[in-house]
Amino acid sequence: RDSTVALASALERLDPRACELSADEAERLVGALPRQELLRKLAGFGTHPGEEDQHLRDIERQLMPLAKLPRLSQRLRLLVLDKTLNDRLQDSVRQMSLLQRACGAVRGSG
Repeated sequence: RDSTVALASALERLDPRACELSADEAERLVGALPRQELLRKLAGFGTHPGEEDQHLRDIERQLMPLAKLPRLSQRLRLLVLDKTLNDRLQDSVRQMSLLQRACGAVRGSG
């Protein structure tokens, strides 16, 4: 539960450096999240009389901090983007370099 609270806090602040999830883990979490309406229902739990945490299953208690975040899946996707940005940038630079060399070779062959 503590790690879920820390993750929710990092996502709320949009602070990827405070998040210990890898890009792959964040992508898997996006795929494993319950539907949005179920998350909304979970986030609203406890607002009615008689609703207490002890009535929730363990997984629901663990998801509660995340369920309360607006646009959770979008925040996780931003986390994935941030965690993969350097690799994507390096790949783009390599591809651009190859393209520049190919263009130079074509110009030089004429």
